[in-house]
Amino acid sequence: MRDQLRHVLDTAQYCDKHDGEPLAFYCENDDTVMCRECIVKVHSKHDFKELGDVVKVQRDLIQEKLKCLPTEKLSRFEKAENAIVRTEERLTENQRKVLCLVDCQKLAMTKEIKENSNTIERELDDYYQQVEKDVRQQTDAYLTSVKLHLKTYQTKVQSDYIEMQKVIDDKSNEITAEVMAFASTQVKTLESEKDKQEMNKIAIQSIRDFAQQLTDKGSDIEVMTHSKKLKTRIQELQTVEPVFDTKITDITFTPGQTEMDVVLQLPKIPKPQLSIKTLSITAKTYRGPLDTYFGSLKQKRANYPALKEFLRVTWLDKPERNVCFGVICLLRDIQCTDDGCMLVLHGDLSFAKTVSVFSSTGQCYREISIEEGAKWLLYILGAIVSITGVEIAVFFAVMG
Repeated sequence: MRDQLRHVLDTAQYCDKHDGEPLAFYCENDDTVMCRECIVKVHSKHDFKELGDVVKVQRDLIQEKLKCLPTEKLSRFEKAENAIVRTEERLTENQRKVLCLVDCQKLAMTKEIKENSNTIERELDDYYQQVEKDVRQQTDAYLTSVKLHLKTYQTKVQSDYIEMQKVIDDKSNEITAEVMAFASTQVKTLESEKDKQEMNKIAIQSIRDFAQQLTDKGSDIEVMTHSKKLKTRIQELQTVEPVFDTKITDITFTPGQTEMDVVLQLPKIPKPQLSIKTLSITAKTYRGPLDTYFGSLKQKRANYPALKEFLRVTWLDKPERNVCFGVICLLRDIQCTDDGCMLVLHGDLSFAKTVSVFSSTGQCYREISIEEGAKWLLYILGAIVSITGVEIAVFFAVMG
C-alpha cells in the first residue's frame, strides 16, 4: 500500500500532458499547476508563479481553514454515529418485540380457532346423531302416509295420460279417414278423366291408322266410298284437345305442439309432525371483522433522547396540535426530560406552584407541589430546578 501511494505521488509530480516535465508552476487564472511546456502552449498570457513561492501561503490558508473543523466536531459526529447505532438497536428491539407479539397473537388465535373448530365438529356430529335417532323413530308412519298420497296422485295422473292417449288416437283416426276419403274422391275423378282421354286417344289413333291404310292400299272405289265420312271425322277430331275439367286440391297437415307445456305440481302431503330435541353448543366464533380482533399497528412519534441534540429544528408553516396538556391554571413553562416526558409548570399570574409530569402522548403521570412557587423550570441530570428569583432554587428529583 505504501509503495502504491509513493508511486501515485511520484506520478503526480510530473505533467500528464508533457512526458518528463515537472509541475513547477501555478496558474492563478486557471487555479492549476503546470509545467514549462504548458506555460508556452496554453498559459502564456496568464498570471503564474513558481510553485515554491505560493505553496507556503496555501499551506497556511489550509491550516487556518482546518480550525473550522476541530477535533470536537469529529467527536460530535462520532457521538451522532453512536446515537444512531443505539437508536437502530432500540428500533430493532422494538421490531423484535412487535413481531413477537404478532406471532404470539397469531398462535393464540390459531389455537382458539382450531379448538373451536374441533368443538363445533364434535358437537354438530353429536347433534346429528341425536336428530337422526329422533327422526327415525317418528318417520315410519309419516313416510307411509306420504307414499299413499303420492301413489294416489300417480294413479290420477296416469289415468289422465290414458285419457289423453285415447283422445289423440281418436283425433288421428278421424283425420286419417278424412284424408283417405278426400284423396279417394279425387282419384276417382282423375281415373274417369283418364278413361276419357284414353278413348279420345284411341279414336284419333284408329282414324289415323284407317286413313293411312286407305290411302296406301285402298282401291279407288274404297277411297271414294269412305272419303267424305273420313274427312268429316278427322275434322271433328281435329278440335279435340286433352283438356281437364277437374281441379286438383292438395291437403296439408300442420302438426300441433307435441311437448307438454304445463308442469305438474307435486301433491300436497301431510306436514311432518316431528319432535326434535334441541341441544346447546359451546363452540364460539368472532363477532365482526376478524382484523379488529387480531390487533392493529399504530405509529407514534418515538422519543430517543440520544438523537435529540442532532435533530434538525423544523419551523411549521402553521401550528399543529400534537399533544394536549390537561392543565386548568395558567401555563408558565415547559421542559423536556431525557426519557421523553414533559414537565409543565402552571399556576396563577404571580407564581406557579405545581409541576405536572406528562408523557409524550399527554398523559399526566404525577404532580409535584412547590410551596414557595416558581417562575421557571430547569431540568438538570434527572432533577427539576424551580427558580423563583436569581439566587433561590429548589431541587426535586423527577422519580422521587
